[in-house]
Amino acid sequence: VLTKPDLVDRGVEGKVLDVMRNLVYPLKKGYMIVKCRGQQDIQEQLSLTEAFQKEQVFFKDHSYF
Repeated sequence: VLTKPDLVDRGVEGKVLDVMRNLVYPLKKGYMIVKCRGQQDIQEQLSLTEAFQKEQVFFKDHSYF
């Protein structure tokens, strides 16, 4: 499981995608990528439901992920 895709520097997203495509460090079952709540989200008591919705929007709107 790869986490924190929102912290990936611009320009290296392709390298992350290569890992996700199982091209760099092959695993039998591949990889999953998730966007976890950050410290600010936790301090602001963002619910898991809201965090999941925020994660879905991130992956839907991000040009690479």
